[in-house]
Amino acid sequence: MIKQGFSLAMLLISPLLLASQTAEQLYSTAGGYGCSACHGKYANGAGNVGGNIRGASFEQLQIAFEQQPTMQLLGKSLSDIQKMKLIAYLDELSNSELLEWTIDLEPESNELELTTSKPAQLVIFNALLEPVVVDLSPLGGPNSLEIAAYSSHDWQWLPTPGNYSLTVGTRRLTLVVPQNTN
Repeated sequence: MIKQGFSLAMLLISPLLLASQTAEQLYSTAGGYGCSACHGKYANGAGNVGGNIRGASFEQLQIAFEQQPTMQLLGKSLSDIQKMKLIAYLDELSNSELLEWTIDLEPESNELELTTSKPAQLVIFNALLEPVVVDLSPLGGPNSLEIAAYSSHDWQWLPTPGNYSLTVGTRRLTLVVPQNTN
C-alpha cells in the first residue's frame, strides 16, 4: 500500500531503496545513533521519548524533521532516498499487529488480545538485570529464546484462534486470538 504524499518521482526512485544500506540498518544507524535511540528497536516507542512511529507517513516524518529539535538534526543528515527508506521500513513494521510484554520483577499475569487478522509481532522487553529464557513453542516458535538483560527481542507469527500462554518464572502472558478478527 502506498502512503499519501508519495509522488511519482518517489515511486520512480523506489528501486534505489534496495541499494546499499537496508532500511532496517538505516533505522538503527541514522545520524550516528539511529532512530531506535528514541523510538525503540521495533519503532514501538518502547517507553522511550520518541514514541511509536510504526506506519508513520512521509508527511509526518517531514513535519518532525521541521519542528522537533532532535529530528531537525537528524533530518539534515538524511537524503530524501534515506527518508523514503525509513518510511518504507516503518510501513513494513505496521503490517504486523504489535503486542508488547515487559518482563520485570513483579510476579504478574497479563493478557493481550489480538484485534485484527494481521500477522502478529510480539516484542518482549527483559527489564531484569539478567538474561531470561522464553519458551515460544506455544506460538509455533523455537523451544527457547534467550533475551539478554535489559534488552528486547521480537517474535513474528501468523496467529490462529486460541489462547496461548508464555511463562518466565512467576510472570505469565496469555495471548488471546479470537475466532473472528477483522
